[in-house]
Amino acid sequence: MAGIDISKYAHSPVHKAIATKNYATLRKILAGLPRPCNPAEIRTEAISLAEEEKAEAIAAAIDRRDVPNRDTPLHLAVKLGDETATEMLMVAGADWSLQNEQGWSALQEAICNKEEGIAMIIVRHYQPLAWAKWCRRLPRLVGTMRRMRDFYMEITFHFESSVIPFISRIAPSDTYKIWKRGANLRADMTMAGFDGFRIQRSDQSILFLGDGSEDGKVPSGSLCMITHKDKEVMNALDGAGSPATDEELTWRRQEKTEMVGSWKAKVSDLLGDSPSGSQPKPGRHSVEIVLRDEHRKGRDSKASTSVSSESNNRRKEGSRENEYKKGLRPTLWLSPNFPLQTEELLPLLDILANKVKAIRRLRELLTTKLPMGTFPVKVAIPVVPTIRVLVTFTKFEELQPLDEFSTPPSSPTAAGRESPLVTQSSTSSWFQWIKAPYQRPGSSAGGSSSRIENIQDPFAIPSEYTWVTAEAKKKKMQEKNKSKKAKNHGLMSNRE
Repeated sequence: MAGIDISKYAHSPVHKAIATKNYATLRKILAGLPRPCNPAEIRTEAISLAEEEKAEAIAAAIDRRDVPNRDTPLHLAVKLGDETATEMLMVAGADWSLQNEQGWSALQEAICNKEEGIAMIIVRHYQPLAWAKWCRRLPRLVGTMRRMRDFYMEITFHFESSVIPFISRIAPSDTYKIWKRGANLRADMTMAGFDGFRIQRSDQSILFLGDGSEDGKVPSGSLCMITHKDKEVMNALDGAGSPATDEELTWRRQEKTEMVGSWKAKVSDLLGDSPSGSQPKPGRHSVEIVLRDEHRKGRDSKASTSVSSESNNRRKEGSRENEYKKGLRPTLWLSPNFPLQTEELLPLLDILANKVKAIRRLRELLTTKLPMGTFPVKVAIPVVPTIRVLVTFTKFEELQPLDEFSTPPSSPTAAGRESPLVTQSSTSSWFQWIKAPYQRPGSSAGGSSSRIENIQDPFAIPSEYTWVTAEAKKKKMQEKNKSKKAKNHGLMSNRE
């Protein structure tokens, strides 16, 4: 980063100290910041709020972006190739995921600049930092859930395209079934996420036990992943606060090469969100909002008023580039009549977003500032310019108190679960989904079943399921992937 203009960073002490490589001043600034307490000691809402105030004070100093290119101090350290400053900032709690004006995180900058040492410093620290953030917010999350009404809700995911006819009939779809009671949350799903044409599917349940289990075996605040195909239960937060091991760091350093035609190419994974030039990030780009009154009969999508946060007077843009950008713009259908507020939904999405990519995309979009008193009953999230996934809140039922609650809604029973095709826990291509579309029993593609089944306790972990560790699960997946690669290699060899 030659020819840096120090004067443009003079107003930010941390930026200036890094730009001038003044480690003594940087060390002094960081030493004067509030000291977070041990994450394990954050057990009440009062302590949680106090720790959040500390975190905000720290971020105000070391994560500020009111400089050229909206670079955080960590971005600047990466661009200058400064490992010492990077280490100091990460120890102090710098947020490596913040994006600059080009949409790049500090880690992405390090990888693309081939700053392997700096990238390893960031990777080594970010897991404990993420764990501390989770612990800091957990008591308030549990408290917020306890104060909310109990409910059962369904959210459908299905795809549509402006160029591929009838895609909604053949593309993957799913209905997420969500229960909330007290501080406990459960979500059943078969589509874990989507990334372009890559679809992650798994017949699984996410179980957050804010109140803990009744038998006391699962502590309060546990997040469990239940895999129904293998009848396994895993603590999703197992080892979350530990730094990356040497084995993991070595694995991350391994270079992957593939043959593209007759050329050998190195494969680069940007470890996170795509850089500027691909899909825009919600909140920073225009969002098309559709306001509608659900109670007006016979006036569905035609009776909508469209407003753009980008400009009240939208100009007609006919260029290919502008059409591309338009295809990547999310759309929200906002209703004033939904029984849940966006502010109430976000804490629940925070929990699920830890392990469900599809929910993470939805949560990112809903952090966009929305008109007061409205709820996004439908959201269109672009996958590529010509294909988008529609997320629709199709059902909401307030649950009765436990002593009055006799027939709660349920996920599919073991006997009524999806076909073996659906229960496979794997990541498969879009075209494989098209070849073998599926439907839930008793429901149409993209639709939601209105059938309510009996279940004793939606938050109980089945006794016949086996607890596994995150490490064991990871090894199992690695062995499965190796076996799959060996099988595919054998098939290719036979064809040759």
